Amino acid sequence: MTQKIEFKNTLDEKLAGALHQPEQYAGDLCVIVCHGFTGNKDKNWIKNACDRISKEVSVPAFRFDFAGNGESEGTFAQAHYLKEVGDLKSAIDLLETKGFKKFITIGHSMGSVVCQVEAAEDARVIRVIDVSGTGDTKRFVTERFEKGEWGMPDAPYKHTKRDGRVFFVSQEFIDAGLKIDLPEIVKKLKIPALFIHGDADESVLYSEGQKLFSFYGGPKEFVTIAGANHSFTDPDRERQMIDAIIQWLKTAVNNRP
Repeated sequence: MTQKIEFKNTLDEKLAGALHQPEQYAGDLCVIVCHGFTGNKDKNWIKNACDRISKEVSVPAFRFDFAGNGESEGTFAQAHYLKEVGDLKSAIDLLETKGFKKFITIGHSMGSVVCQVEAAEDARVIRVIDVSGTGDTKRFVTERFEKGEWGMPDAPYKHTKRDGRVFFVSQEFIDAGLKIDLPEIVKKLKIPALFIHGDADESVLYSEGQKLFSFYGGPKEFVTIAGANHSFTDPDRERQMIDAIIQWLKTAVNNRP
């Protein structure tokens, strides 16, 4: 069963989410999946992962749109790493009111950064899964964005995707990316973590995912999906990636604190 849920972040923006519930569940654990830059909660693998987690691991899974993305309120140009950390915290706060006390977060790409930062600040997060995660936000914001006058005074930085789509971001987005020292953050994390990366990732290089993994300070596992790109658009490779998540989560649920 999937239940649509709306909630608000600290800026009073309404965020859209969906909770996938097992047929029977009386526990206090919930999995939360966070989409990446320019993504949304309805990206195929995220929805499919939540369906399979609720059915095969038998724990609830929650997916939501960060402010300015998908069906959530707000503007994309106002989104940035630290604001999205706040959105994730608001999602955890909401789910806590529904009886959940412990959380496992799954983040894709930029969402993985959000999950790592939140895990460092929030003891309610007991496990974290990094999918196609970048290990260097500073390089991302300095190399992938062009500053100029685009008729967007509040969003002076332009990013052009590989498919030609153009997105504009604020100075706050750049500043947040420069502020986050992800290697230092993950060195201090001690909760178990799973890292999944495709070795044909064209957006975040496979070597970058390996490097972030090497910094991680807690129990960790790295899974390579051969031939997979950044978003796991090939159905077989998507299945392999979700299989890895399911297998790891089953072990995590059986050995949770």
